[in-house]
Amino acid sequence: MSISSDRAVTVTEGREALSPHNSGDELSLFDLWAVLVRRRAIAILTTLTVIALAGVYAFVVPSAYMFSTAIEIGSYVEQSNGDMRVRVPLELPNSVRQRLEVALVPMARREFDDSDVEVPKVSVGSNDSSEVVAVTTEVPESRREHVVALHQRIADLIVDAHKKIFGKIMSDLEQVLEERQLQLSYIEDPVVERSRIQPLEEALAESERRLQTIDTNYQTQRLRSVNRQEEARFDLADLRDQQQLLKGRIDSLEKNKSLLQEEIRAGQAVVEELLSSRANAPEQRSNSSESNSVQMISGQVDQARSRVQELQNRVDIVLAQDLLSAANDLDENARAQRRVASDIEALGNEIAKIDSDYKATLADQHALVELSRVRLNDEQLKYRGMIEEARFGVQAATNNLADVTPTRVLFVALSSPESVGPGKALLLSLGAILGTMLGIFCAFGTEFVSRANQYIRDSG
Repeated sequence: MSISSDRAVTVTEGREALSPHNSGDELSLFDLWAVLVRRRAIAILTTLTVIALAGVYAFVVPSAYMFSTAIEIGSYVEQSNGDMRVRVPLELPNSVRQRLEVALVPMARREFDDSDVEVPKVSVGSNDSSEVVAVTTEVPESRREHVVALHQRIADLIVDAHKKIFGKIMSDLEQVLEERQLQLSYIEDPVVERSRIQPLEEALAESERRLQTIDTNYQTQRLRSVNRQEEARFDLADLRDQQQLLKGRIDSLEKNKSLLQEEIRAGQAVVEELLSSRANAPEQRSNSSESNSVQMISGQVDQARSRVQELQNRVDIVLAQDLLSAANDLDENARAQRRVASDIEALGNEIAKIDSDYKATLADQHALVELSRVRLNDEQLKYRGMIEEARFGVQAATNNLADVTPTRVLFVALSSPESVGPGKALLLSLGAILGTMLGIFCAFGTEFVSRANQYIRDSG
């Protein structure tokens, strides 16, 4: 074999060795495992190296904790839309957040600025609908004291800024309360009450005494007429009950009439059917009993006609008389009701005339009594309303004063229970996963480079 032939065979073998497919056109898992076994040192070394680096980072870099300070913005109550009470903050949360970010936080950080130690960064968070502003800092536990001092300074700055607003609001509310207490004391003075109510009470009593005698006579006369009218109404109610009974009787007679008419029509139908049977009898029968059948049918026809005639007589005579009698009774009842109703109306007119005469006779005096009573009631209601309004004003001012809350610090530099960011276990786990992946990659990469170099050497 020549040198060129040997080289071709070598090249072919190298290509077969580097080919990712075996004779079955599939990559063998056994070949992959064999590569990992051969290059296990590189894979293990790479994995351990990455795990070691992750462990160094996890245990060398200190864990950071979130330190939070909560500041509750003070507020007070305002009256709006009538009696509706609305709580208003001393300063809007969004304005407080801007003031902290733009002025107070930078001022506090400059006060704690030290070239040796970097001042922690501070974040400010708030919600427009919440009256609590949060100040947060993310630093290691070793810097707790710096964070506590910095957060305390920031809280003091915002509290001091709100003290002037709080004092002005308290002063205004105390002045309002004092004015309303003085007004209530004046209104509740017994001398003031007597001077307003007593003259009106005396005028009303005198007017009622003058009315008493005449009013008694009027009530006696009117009561007699009212009693007579009530008796007439009872009579009218009895007549109406009788009317309902007569109407029920007429309805019952009408129903009986309808039933009898239905029965007459049924009898007439039977007669017609019997007549038809009698007419068809010679055609249906040709034996000697033909005459007997016809006679029997004729007898049934006579009976049916007699029954129909009897029913018709009951409808035309008996029921007609009963209906006429009931209708006459109903008409008589209606006339009696009209007479009683006329009497009731007459008595009502009599009562109205009594009332009219009474009002005409005592119009001036009665008007004076009513006017005196109205004036007294109005004055009493007005006076009680003034007292209630003054008391409500005092209570509202007291509540408004009690509802004023200053800006206060809920807590300072409260540490989170756990460190923020990934923990040591998570870092080691990620290092193990990443190291394993890099180890496998390095093993296959080393195998590829080795085979590639072998191929180049063999083909060169």
